[in-house]
Amino acid sequence: NQHISFTALLAGDKYSFLENNAKYNQFAEDNCNIRNSLLALNYSLNIGLSTALHAHASTSKYKHFYKDYSRNSDQQNNGIVSTRLVENYRLSGNGVNSIKFSVQGKTQLNNSLTINYGLEHERFDFGIYLNRKKALDGSITNIYSNTLNQNAVVNTALSTDISYRLSNRFRLNTGVRLSLYAVDSIGTFIPEPKVLFTYKVNERSTLNTAFTIQRQNLILLGFTDGLGRFREFYVSNNRYSPAAISKQWSMGYFHNSTAIVNNISFEIFFKDQSNMVKYVPSVDFDKDVLNYDQFLHRNGKMRTYGVEVLLQKTSGKLYGSLSYTFANSKSRFSALNQGQWFNADFDSRHSANFLVMYSFGK
Repeated sequence: NQHISFTALLAGDKYSFLENNAKYNQFAEDNCNIRNSLLALNYSLNIGLSTALHAHASTSKYKHFYKDYSRNSDQQNNGIVSTRLVENYRLSGNGVNSIKFSVQGKTQLNNSLTINYGLEHERFDFGIYLNRKKALDGSITNIYSNTLNQNAVVNTALSTDISYRLSNRFRLNTGVRLSLYAVDSIGTFIPEPKVLFTYKVNERSTLNTAFTIQRQNLILLGFTDGLGRFREFYVSNNRYSPAAISKQWSMGYFHNSTAIVNNISFEIFFKDQSNMVKYVPSVDFDKDVLNYDQFLHRNGKMRTYGVEVLLQKTSGKLYGSLSYTFANSKSRFSALNQGQWFNADFDSRHSANFLVMYSFGK
């Protein structure tokens, strides 16, 4: 009735772009690196037949950085034609470190009532840095170096939810997560309630209706640079940019059978978000990230509605799934688009995925 596990992860991703034109003495090298590491310890304990406890401790590090170097010849004509060697170097990046501890529990009081509960504590450290310089004929003519740190961002949360069978056909799942999110030594109390109502149509079909309120404590500083690459940096919300609030309603039909396509689901949803922020930098992308507060549009709204359909075949040697999602996302900020709604950054109207797998084993 006990189980302990340890997990270690080290992952990285890198892409490079190299351009070399020896005839005109032009050279450019761009590198993007992403590194992730994780150490996690998990412990589970079953107490009798009705209670299960789970403890978790972990530390993780996320880092990405862009490293660019270029050189070219610059001809000057001030009565005398001369050629200078121009070099540009840039290193910019973002890091997010976290330490997390949590204890979760589940107790079944009787055949109709189950209680889930938990306590967690997590600390974050955010960092953004930029180093760049320019040299002419080997002599540095311009240099800029700066960092932005957000340390000891702490979130402590207490959660509880119940699952209660009202009758043979009706079940209610409801609960709340209460968080204390502290940044810059200022704490914010964040309640996140949820409710799920399930109706059993028959032995193979159910209807679900759900409502949730969630808070987003991270700010994405995303933009497309001069080479067309999407770049992203993460920082925490603060006193000037409070956590975004998301309210979501959904309704779905779920069916499983013994037919060839044995799982079918259909769901509609609507999400209303407030306290949204949008990062719009000027022409100096890298430097603006370090002063992002000056380039944030605040108090925005976002609305998303859509439909999700999933078909699955999960029996036999041939497995397959087909999913389709339609979603329409709109944003509104008072200082953008004359205060009118416009397509959100990640508005993806149509998305379809098809998967087929075949098992050659017995």
